[in-house]
Amino acid sequence: AGGLLTGADRYHKHTFSVEWYTPLLPRLVLYNHFLYGFLAALSGDQHDIPHLEYFYMGGGGISLGTSLRGYEERSVGPPSTSSASAAGGKSQLKTSLELRVQMVDNPTIYGLAFAEAGNTWLNFDRTDPFDLRRSVGLGIRLYMPMIGLIGLDYGYGFDPDVSGGKPGWIPHFQFGRTF
Repeated sequence: AGGLLTGADRYHKHTFSVEWYTPLLPRLVLYNHFLYGFLAALSGDQHDIPHLEYFYMGGGGISLGTSLRGYEERSVGPPSTSSASAAGGKSQLKTSLELRVQMVDNPTIYGLAFAEAGNTWLNFDRTDPFDLRRSVGLGIRLYMPMIGLIGLDYGYGFDPDVSGGKPGWIPHFQFGRTF
């Protein structure tokens, strides 16, 4: 901002998220989610963007970043030159589809099957909606009134992550609504 508003931020970050629920049967719901985000420097100097503001993807979303079940935390996107994790990106795209079945009313317990696809890219120009990391899996959720939503998912990522790891099943613990 700077000037009268004070501050030293010289970038803009935007996120567009749409989610909707479609009841199919009394205890069966289809959940859809679409997420897109981009980040850019105001001055054209990319060093004005703090690395913590970059988009990160992978895992259950417990760490800073967008969840993509079936992959390790922050393992999806452009590779880092200094570690085996992703470097983060200035553009992200993710879509999710879940089929939720309520099994118990009180406490609320439901099972789910999901399919997701997403990625992050170094900048807006490199964004490719056909270059997505894909996953499927199963999960269970328990709503505890004083604690909130907790759950466990098992996701299978079909594509290699930035470390070149082979696809496989990965467990993800969920606390709150992170997907």
